[in-house]
This record gives sequence, structure tokens and C-alpha cells, in this order.
Amino acid sequence: EPFSFQAEDGTLKHWMWAPVGDTKEDELMNLLQSNGIDASELEPHAFAQLHDEVYTRFLSVLEQQRGELVRTVGIIKVWLHVSILNVDHVLTVKTKFRKGRYESGDKDRPISMRLRVDQDWEDGVGDALSTRLGLPLDIQAKALTLRRSSHRLSEEIGYSKSYPGLKTAYMVNEVNVYIIDPQIVNGLIGLPSGTEFAFARREDYQGPETGEYVVTHFQWTTKDDLEQHSILLRTSAALADEESQFRGYTHELDRNTSTTMEGLFCCRVPSPEALHVPGSLSSTGSPSSPMTGKGSGASGSVAALAALMRGRQTNWSTARRAARKIRDRDYTCKHFHDDLVESFPELRLYMVQDPNACTSGRTPDDEYQRTMGALFAIYWILRLDMGGQDGFCFGVDDEGWWPRTSDESPADAVEAEQWKKRVAFRDAFDWGRIWSLLRDAGLLFHKTVEPQGHDPERVLAMLVLMAIHDIMKVTPLLPTVDRKAKEFCGYKTGELISDHDAALSYVLEYHPELLPSFAGLPKAQQESVRFTHCKLDYNMGWLVQAEASPGALFRTFRKVVTSGQASSRDIAFYFVHWFTDLAGAEPTPLSGCEKFALRFPQHVLSRFMESFSFVQGLSPTNTETQVLEDYLVGSWERARPSLGPAPEGQGAVAKMRLLLMAQADGATLMRQYEALCQEDRHVLAEEMAITGCRDQVFKRDSYIGGKGPAILLYYSPALLQKMGCKDPSGLIILAEVWRQARELWPLSRQEADSTVTVRIDALKDLESCDVFASGGCHIWVVCRTSSRDGVVKQYPAAELKCINWADHQVVAFSKEQRRRPKAKHKHAPRLTDLFKPGGRANASKRDSQAWWRMCSARSRAAH
Repeated sequence: EPFSFQAEDGTLKHWMWAPVGDTKEDELMNLLQSNGIDASELEPHAFAQLHDEVYTRFLSVLEQQRGELVRTVGIIKVWLHVSILNVDHVLTVKTKFRKGRYESGDKDRPISMRLRVDQDWEDGVGDALSTRLGLPLDIQAKALTLRRSSHRLSEEIGYSKSYPGLKTAYMVNEVNVYIIDPQIVNGLIGLPSGTEFAFARREDYQGPETGEYVVTHFQWTTKDDLEQHSILLRTSAALADEESQFRGYTHELDRNTSTTMEGLFCCRVPSPEALHVPGSLSSTGSPSSPMTGKGSGASGSVAALAALMRGRQTNWSTARRAARKIRDRDYTCKHFHDDLVESFPELRLYMVQDPNACTSGRTPDDEYQRTMGALFAIYWILRLDMGGQDGFCFGVDDEGWWPRTSDESPADAVEAEQWKKRVAFRDAFDWGRIWSLLRDAGLLFHKTVEPQGHDPERVLAMLVLMAIHDIMKVTPLLPTVDRKAKEFCGYKTGELISDHDAALSYVLEYHPELLPSFAGLPKAQQESVRFTHCKLDYNMGWLVQAEASPGALFRTFRKVVTSGQASSRDIAFYFVHWFTDLAGAEPTPLSGCEKFALRFPQHVLSRFMESFSFVQGLSPTNTETQVLEDYLVGSWERARPSLGPAPEGQGAVAKMRLLLMAQADGATLMRQYEALCQEDRHVLAEEMAITGCRDQVFKRDSYIGGKGPAILLYYSPALLQKMGCKDPSGLIILAEVWRQARELWPLSRQEADSTVTVRIDALKDLESCDVFASGGCHIWVVCRTSSRDGVVKQYPAAELKCINWADHQVVAFSKEQRRRPKAKHKHAPRLTDLFKPGGRANASKRDSQAWWRMCSARSRAAH
């Protein structure tokens, strides 16, 4: 008899019995039995799953090979890379939530997916990023680049647990994909700060079950950490990968690779009750809906925030107690937490429940935990003279939330290995720099007598800043520009301010009364808080790796300082905020600052810390170029082994910048620089000394300047570090790219105050032989994409005739390509002229034929 039942999602399912005839089920049954596989021994639903993947979804093929039935499965594994603070990070799985439990068997593995039988691996990359991360194809096309040369195919043979006796061949395709424009995916996958995030997808089942949602938690891990654990590009776990990801309904989770929800959240603080936005103001139907990007004007610009904060006030008594007692020995982290929760009503805003809750892609509770982690980081660094390092690195115990110590090493092998990392970080990190930074920011008094004192009002301002700094990641709170403002940070009247930092700056400027903890601060402290959310256009990675000119680095920053909006104390305050915000990036505040203790490269963090004191020197009398020059000289003098006095004269700035870019043995690098041909040395010396600031020059360099634009080669440090200081190829490549880019952006006095950015990410991960081997098949070019941007690309020779040569310039890396006749010869065309429309007609036949013979020879040699 037909029957019906109601599924978990409320839908009504209708079923009926039908006689089994000449169907694919029979065909599959016979195929298995004829090869000695008893279908009755398969686990529940396994036969239905196998039928579905072979005949319906076409995810595998069954065929006889050498007298044995073999199931062939294609898998695509995508290693997604991004540069975070100029450090290469890779996206990996942290844990999965399935069937009410967390499992960690897929930890540290990349994005992966099964391929359809008719699907090639390149098409699978797009599908995997779309279905596993939710990245639409149009965003992928704009923000990502696929490194085809990194593709690797391997085969793994095994017997699946789901189908006893059935041999399975896993054809594993691995490939690297790079995010070239993180701003496009800002807020989607834990970027730009590299925080963890989660993505939910539905797995549908065959049979009467309806399927389930699988929630995958991802983390950004440094490439070095992965390589140290022999994880990167490893295929030996392909069988486990496929079983873990696609078993779906056929296996109970292994107790050894799963943890309960209670265990996972033991390192989190209690969460406040959820807040609900009134229905008419939710993100799905509010006048400031992020889905439309438009608002209704002034009345609705901050309506959701106003509704949620109505009647809520700051408890100034407990807030000042927290700021006053933060350095008392008997004032525990638990006391501090309780006072924060009681003091700041804005903390509740992180718990807004909404279908589109957070622009960061994280859960509201994750954002709340991260905020508490940043606040705890302030607590720990203000107590460095009383064991704050231990709490920062190891977290707290379960009872009084007292800091744990290095003596409490756990018995579990994985946790013990992590504990060693925590101990190593605590012992190696320069805590004295943090102490000095706190004094420069006015949080600690400059020590004159014992004991060390602190400024409660300044500390209170920092606590308020950290409590509110990420609330605009909560989507329903995003404001729209009202008529009174007209325009704000490029957003016009009625437009939604989707950038969370700009959104908070807008509220602080036009509606401060909605955030009572901010509104109650003294005006001087309010200005310090506002400064931290100014658009400073400051890239710390550009400074510590000397990647950019002074103008690109500091122009906006110094403009804010010289306008009277900030002092040296405020700049230090900004850096304390940066440090604690990043320290608390992991949503596990009771486990210490795991971002630094476990995941962030310590040598990079140390370079950031060294740079703070130099940036604090920006002032009306200390220019952008002076600050950068001081930093370059200081870095040269700190180099080990010693390189002697800082250089002067022609090429001085180039040498100092190259030392920081390469992060390698300085003496060897300098020998490679001096060994370059005179033309390449001259190009590097001149281009790297252009300041991008009108009427500013480096004192130690002989370059006169006065013209621009400066050209920033984005990812140039990554290229030099990839090729190493012993290989001069990196310097030769940079010189040639700068040489050809200058043809597209000639020097002029009118452009002395500007900077052009040319991306070279297509080159940065290649070996030098791959760059120099380009011959007749492909040609490297610099492409001008706008008046201020360019990119290095590789074009097939067949497409050269379609290029608009007004915006392109051929980049000739090899010696043969760069060997050009002198201009005094009558028939001496430039290399680029041969590719321009009609170029070969204008060149002599002999020159043209010689060029193509050389290209053909190099192409044959490469093959």
C-alpha cells in the first residue's frame, strides 16, 4: 500500500512499492554479484548510495580491470592561498559538525570535493569553491587566480569501508589557487584578518531520510606551519578524505576523531542572551537592507541600532572599577570579565539573531568571543610584571580563572605539541616592547617610582574601544548615510555603509548617543577612539618588508596627524588596539591569545613590533620619507651578521629596501646586487628611491627626484623570498618589470605626488627557470588596467595581435630577449615593436626572422 510521512523539514513525502523489473538496480546487483561482492553484506543504505553515485549523480565509474571490479572516484583538492600581513596563509578545515557532533578527522585538510565523471579538474575548482565556501563564480573570476602549473594528479588505491570487497581507485587532483584581491572577498571567508569562519551546506541522502546540514569550520594557517607538519600537497590521506566527506549516512562517527559540543566550547566565556531585531528592521526587510544597498534616508539610517539600544545605559561604576583595578594582584580575569559584562551594554549587540547576522561570515557568538579575547589581551599585557605572559600564552584554569603556567603540560600528544609552541612563544617574544608601547600610549605612566602605575581613564577608553570596535560586523546594525551627512567615506545619501570600520566611524561621528559607553568618555579620549577608526590607508606589511614608497605608506596617515587629529600618544594607542585585536582573533578567550601563541609567525610579529616606534615619529616636522629612511637605516644596523654602516650614495635606498624585501643573508644579497649589469643596477637604484611625495628625497641617496609616479611592485618581497638571495634572478626580474612599467607611466613633475601599483602575483610563486623559459609560446607583458594600476600577465603568442599595445609592454626576462640593438642602427626595432600591429612590416625582415627563430629555439628547448 502507498504510504506517506512528514519529514523533519515539514515536507510531506509520498512513497509506494513497485515491482523490480529490468532496472539499473538489477544491473548493479548483478554486476556486484558476478564479481564476488554480496550486496546483502553492505551497510544500510550503502547500496542506494552506490546506485545514486554511479547512475544518478555520475560521481563514480564501475568497470572491470584485470578481472577485478574497480570503482573509480575523482577528487579535487584546492589549496586556497592569501597574503595576510604579507605572510602566505592557506585555508584548511579545522573541524566539522555533523549528526549533532563535532569531528576533527579532516583537520588541516584543504577544500575538497568529488568530481563528476564528465567534469574536468579546472571546472571542479570553481564548483568546490562555490559549494564548499559559498563563493559565487563571478567573485571567483574577479578575486582569484588558478595556478595551473601547480596541478598535480595522483592515484590512491584502497578498499572502501562502505563497500566491503569493492576496490576503489581515487584519482586525486591537487591545485593551488591564490586570492589576488582580498578586498573583493572581504567579510566572506574570514578576510582580511584571517579569522576562522564556518560554512553550512546540505547533504541530501537517498532513501526515506531527508539529509542533513554539515557545518565546516575553516581556519587560515600559515604555509610554513603546514609544511612543517608535512601536510601541504600530501595525497596519502585521499581514502580517508573521501570516506570522511562522502560517507554521509553510512557511518557513525569515530569516537577517536570527534568531540562533543561541550568539549569544543570549554574555552569560551558564557554568552549573553540573544537579541532580536524588530521584524520591520531585520536585514531581510529593513530600510537599510544590505541586500539592496539602499536606505530610506535619515529616519531609517540607524533605526535597528536605535531600537536595540533604547533604554540601555553604561554602568559607569563597574566600568571604572575594571579600569582602576585591572592591575590589582587579587583582581582575577573572572572579576574582570564579570565587570565588563555588567558595564558595557554594547556587548549584547554581538548576539543579534538574524539570517544574515555577520558580514564576517562567522556566527554572532564567535564575534562575541573574539571581542572578549581582545579585552582579555588588554588585561594580560597590563599585568606583564605579575605573570600576565602566562595568561596571554596559556589561558586560565577552570576554577578562579587564574593564569595557567608552563608546568601544566597536558598528557594528550596533540595538546602537548601545542603547549611547546606556547612555551616557545612566551620565552622568545620581546615583552619589553609591549611594555614600552603601553607607556607611549598613555595606558601606563612612564615609570619614576615603584610600583608601576596606570591611567584608569586612558585604560577605560581602550576598554570601550575594544567593546564596540566590531559591532558593525553585525549586518542589521549597518547604517545608511542620512541627508545630514550627505556623503561619508565615499558613500552617498541613502547608501548602506557596508565597510564595518567606516560604519562605526559614521555612528561615532553622527549618532554617538546610541553608544552610551563611548558618549560618556571625556572628549580627549573620544578623539583617540575616533582616530583608530580613521581611514589611514596604512599597510603594515608594506613597511616591514620595504615594499612601498613613503607616499604610498604614510601620506594619509601623516595627513591625519598634521591636521591635529592625532598625537604620538594616539598613534601608540592605535597600535595597542591593533595588537590586542589580532591577539584575540581566535574565539577561545579562556585558552589565551592563540592567534599569536600558536599560529602567527613570531619573526613577522617581531618586525611589526619594531616598526611601531618609527611610525610614531610621523609629525608636521617629520615627513613620510624621513620616517621610512629612519626605519631602513635602523633595520640595516640591526642586521645579523653585521653589514657595517648604512650605505650612502647611489643605490643606498635600493640596498636597504632589498635587504628587508628578501629577508635573507644580507652579505650574499649585496654581492648579487653589485654583480648585476649596470643597466639593471641603475633601474633598481632609481625606481626604489622615488618617494611618491613632492619635494621629498632620501638624504642618504644621491637620486635627486622631483618626478613621479612612484611604482609599487605588489608582491615583490614574496618573489625575492621565493627565489632566494643566492639567485640573482629575482633582482633581474624586478629590474625588468620596473623598466617596462616605466614605459607605461613615464616620469613627470606633475605626477611627483602619486603612486602606481603593479601586481606581479603571476610571477611570485614560479621558479626562476619557469620565468626565464618563456619563449615563442608565451610572452610576459605589463598591462595597464587603469591610470593607477597595472598587472604582469602571460599571453599566448597567438593572442599578441589582439592586444592594445598602448596599454601593454613586453617584459623580456631572458638575456636573448633583452639583447636589443642600439638605436643608432637604421634597422633596430625595439622588441615591443615586433608585436605591435604592423610592427613586423616596419622592422627589417632579418630582425623579425631572427627574433622568431630565437623564440622557436627556446620553445623547443623548453619542451
